[in-house]
Amino acid sequence: MLSNIICEKLDIRLNAAAKRFNLKYSRYADDITFSSMHNVYQKDSEFLKEINRIITQQNFHIQENKTRLQKSDYRQEVTGVVVNEKINIQKRYIKQLRQWLYEWERKGKDKANELFQGQYITDKGNLKKGQPDMANVIHGKLCYLKMIKGAENPAFEKLVERYYKLTGRKCGTQIPEESKITNKRVHRPTETNSFLSLFHNSKGLKFLTHPFSEKQNYEDFIKLCKKEFKEAKNKYPHLPEALSKRIEHFAFKKSQKWFIRKGTKRNNIKKGWSHPSFIEWFKKSNIHPALDSEWNQKMIIPFKESIEVRAGTLVTIVDSAIDDVFKESKSNYDIRKDDKELDTAEFYTDVDQFRNALFIVFTTIKQMAEKNLCFDFSIDYQNEQNENGKFKKVIITHIQSEATKKAKDPNFIKGDLINIRTALWGLCNYEIIAKFPDGYYKKVILTDVKEEIVKTFPIENIQTSFLQKS
Repeated sequence: MLSNIICEKLDIRLNAAAKRFNLKYSRYADDITFSSMHNVYQKDSEFLKEINRIITQQNFHIQENKTRLQKSDYRQEVTGVVVNEKINIQKRYIKQLRQWLYEWERKGKDKANELFQGQYITDKGNLKKGQPDMANVIHGKLCYLKMIKGAENPAFEKLVERYYKLTGRKCGTQIPEESKITNKRVHRPTETNSFLSLFHNSKGLKFLTHPFSEKQNYEDFIKLCKKEFKEAKNKYPHLPEALSKRIEHFAFKKSQKWFIRKGTKRNNIKKGWSHPSFIEWFKKSNIHPALDSEWNQKMIIPFKESIEVRAGTLVTIVDSAIDDVFKESKSNYDIRKDDKELDTAEFYTDVDQFRNALFIVFTTIKQMAEKNLCFDFSIDYQNEQNENGKFKKVIITHIQSEATKKAKDPNFIKGDLINIRTALWGLCNYEIIAKFPDGYYKKVILTDVKEEIVKTFPIENIQTSFLQKS
């Protein structure tokens, strides 16, 4: 702002000179750029004499050691932005962001910070104000990437989603204190269940996935759905953002950007109720898309599979996560599961995030198995009722595996455990029962019953056979 005030007259005169010589002029702070399809930059040219005169009159001077001519055959860079044909950013910039986020996801923030500090200081040289904050630097770089590439750029979308899972911070917002992230993002899985049940029990949203009982006027129907969606968001304000966004894109956005994950890859679904091609088809046919084989396969089934684990689908979800993690080493493991039991599971959730949590759980099992030579694990499903209500439980047991850190170690919850908690936030509760060096404990990592997020309970009078599996 200050540089713009100071350089107001300079800008007017340099821009006028640029137009006179058929050039384009731009300035960022104290960096000035002239561009053209012809060369007027020869030493002692009329153009260079003119701009030198203007700059000197405004009490500035040119730093010759920072002046450069960039031809179209080479990378043309202005304030870090590549501008040859369209504005772009150096590949190293995005590659480095991916590396920092990957280290943070896999090894925890402390280990990632070691790598970050070394690379950042090497790039910047001597720092005047202590160590930079890794989360803030990544956030700043993401905001810059958004400015250059746009909010809808696929590379930006993937990176910012990973950053949000780690920090709970959206690009362009103030960063919450790490210790307070969970308090600001309220964990209410019952709200998620109630919200999604509207797709089976409502006057509007239900019929986004179920055939109409009678013919509908498109505009009136979508208007009703929007009304119910808005009312439900007000009633259930803690619906996970990714889930809310998917519903909104499926129902109300002209340009759909929702996806379901197949293993580690995203399957982008480019169809929805407000997509122009669908509106045109629906108004001509007035047939519900669930009754049309093509639209049902392209749009309705993928969305249903993204918001609900339906009878017979949990086995498929579990098996796909196991295949993605263990690959060819799967034959080394004794995987115990009753497919008929798993097939009875039915519950509302963000299936994409649930699948992501399973992927991380199986990844940790693989790491521990290879380290401690314990290659047996089981997956069970149970319906349970106690004083707190009815629960549907998915139980994953790594047999003969023991925790290496004490249960009450304040640094126990880190790395993959945080990533699992993040993936399950707003969807379900999450706890671990295990043998720790200091005894048998249950660690409640994510709960909507108590205000505390992580709580540790000693376990007594529990069967030895179960403890051996925990």
